[in-house]
Amino acid sequence: MSKLTRRSMLATGSALAAVPLALSTGAAATGHDPIYAAIEAHRTAERAFCKALPCEPNEDHPDHAGWLERTNRTGDAAAEARVALLETVPTTLAGLAVLLEYLWEGAAGAELLVDANETMTFLRSMHYAACSFAGLPRPEGPGPGDMAAIARRSLEN
Repeated sequence: MSKLTRRSMLATGSALAAVPLALSTGAAATGHDPIYAAIEAHRTAERAFCKALPCEPNEDHPDHAGWLERTNRTGDAAAEARVALLETVPTTLAGLAVLLEYLWEGAAGAELLVDANETMTFLRSMHYAACSFAGLPRPEGPGPGDMAAIARRSLEN
């Protein structure tokens, strides 16, 4: 674990002060960031789930079993995409900004952090990203993937 000193705080503050400039100039947009694919996978899975949900037929309707299978399948896929999104660490400032905007914009933010494990996974991912951008060492303890494994186990129960 690194020692927090006045010098490290000043260096971190300087790095964070540059974030708005980097975002506004597009300087952070270079390189591949896995968060874009995770956002798109989540968006696609959520759309499929929402499409399967409307108009639940009566239990005696011939398509009720098919409807139930579709909603379960697409709901499971959406839950898996949500966990994958939460465990993905943005590797660029632009990716971080896009992720936060995605969460803020729509229903994704309202429905995304549905339990403590998923919330902890997301917070750990953001913590890793912030440390990386500030040039600080990764935090000790479980990483986002470890937290996601806990969340996946909770999905199975």
